[in-house]
Amino acid sequence: MRKYILLMCCLVVGCQNKKSTVVPITQKNNVATESQTQETKEITTSVERDKVKTPAVEKQVKSVASTNDSSDMIVNVPTTDEFKIIINKKHPFKNFKNAGVNKTAYAAYLKLKDAMIKEGLNIGHKLEGFRTYERQAYLYNYYVSKNGKKAADTYSARPGYSEHHTGLAFDLHHKDDSLVAIKGDNKESAWIAKNAYKYGFVVRYLKGKEKITGYVYEPWHIRFVGNDAKAITKSGLTLEEYYGVEGGDYHN
Repeated sequence: MRKYILLMCCLVVGCQNKKSTVVPITQKNNVATESQTQETKEITTSVERDKVKTPAVEKQVKSVASTNDSSDMIVNVPTTDEFKIIINKKHPFKNFKNAGVNKTAYAAYLKLKDAMIKEGLNIGHKLEGFRTYERQAYLYNYYVSKNGKKAADTYSARPGYSEHHTGLAFDLHHKDDSLVAIKGDNKESAWIAKNAYKYGFVVRYLKGKEKITGYVYEPWHIRFVGNDAKAITKSGLTLEEYYGVEGGDYHN
């Protein structure tokens, strides 16, 4: 009888202990709600920080991305040198799985930027180099929604066709995070055009070469090409002209 009573006591105590560890369903829901609220706050903060990511743009991105499967894209490499890869409106990017900022190009970019800062030029520390397919889609569709497709195509690449996918391209910004200006005080753009080659870079989209590169003049957009930078800069040619690669507008 005593054994029976002791057994019953153990069972009751065990059940009570189990109950104490169970989280009520309502509490679980509250925890989930708090987690979702936190995620929403983070997303909202991101949206506020990056005005490109608006709901309207996100909907457009999905439609564009679905018509361009990044895994099926081809890339044009005129030589075996990774720094001579050409991405333009005729030659989209393929290797997204291994994409990311190129370490050699990034190290050179830091040296160039630091040299400009030491000379007292208006250059900030904002980094805009490698872009994912999704990031480019957000940007492109934002510009389309803002200025129309025809205008957007003159200064923004469609997702999959951006040179930023290669990890070899960088945009230089002023201290206020704005892109190096085309008009006004051109000390920064003049310095870049004259000295970028010393660090292995060229100005990718030159003035007067819009029909070849497919884009308007961008003094802020530099592209790492390594040892060929000096020869290309001195020639005054675009990468398409120098390497003999087709340029121009999209096929469709």
